Amino acid sequence: MGGRIDLAVHSLKDLPTTLDERFTLAAIPSRVDARDAFVCEEHWGLHMLPSGARVATTSPRRQAMLLALRPDIRFVEMRGNIDTRLRKWSEGQADALVLACAGLDRLGRTEHVHSRFSVDEMTPAPGQGALGLETRSPKHPLDTEDASRDPYVYAAVRALNDADAEFATQAERAVLNALGGGCQLPLGAYCHRGDEQWHMHAMVVSRDGEQVAHLERRTAVGAAAAEFGASVAEALVARGAMELLSPSVDA
Repeated sequence: MGGRIDLAVHSLKDLPTTLDERFTLAAIPSRVDARDAFVCEEHWGLHMLPSGARVATTSPRRQAMLLALRPDIRFVEMRGNIDTRLRKWSEGQADALVLACAGLDRLGRTEHVHSRFSVDEMTPAPGQGALGLETRSPKHPLDTEDASRDPYVYAAVRALNDADAEFATQAERAVLNALGGGCQLPLGAYCHRGDEQWHMHAMVVSRDGEQVAHLERRTAVGAAAAEFGASVAEALVARGAMELLSPSVDA
């Protein structure tokens, strides 16, 4: 709130579901591929990896969903930006990587992407593949001489908003918010528009990958995103999602 910047650009999946009232998501531009990518040189898919293969990912969601598909694999912690992870993988520190398609696509680093997981295999994190453009809220201007520009900054950024991307990600984030709000939960939610309906895929997996709650739900175009997301969360709770999200499940 020091007024040093007017705009922050985030990977939406990493942004908290509840913002300080002084800030607002002014725009969510058109979304790119929200899926997860399987990066490997020798094997074209997860099912082809040998038993005990080392897969690099630090995401609790990806780890849980991968274990649900292949309980025999091992995980390697690998941090850094995409180029750093690709270099470490090429040096033999892991047999495969799982990364967001969006980052690889945007950087033009898809030569090693041998497959992209379907949203039923690995449901993306809420907001994955989308950017969030955050500004100060015009309803809560700065108490400085520069405060008068906030409504104009908001209006300029708002022009970049994509209505479909906004609805889909709002619905996904409503699922996450209802189930705990943390980006470290083994939870996926992906909403997209088709046939004049909104389709939601949602999945909650126990951290050991042994238990899965999965559903698909539709609603008509024109529905409220927050209500759609809340109804999906309610259905997941009815299928035992809160128990799966509890750390005690792994005990």
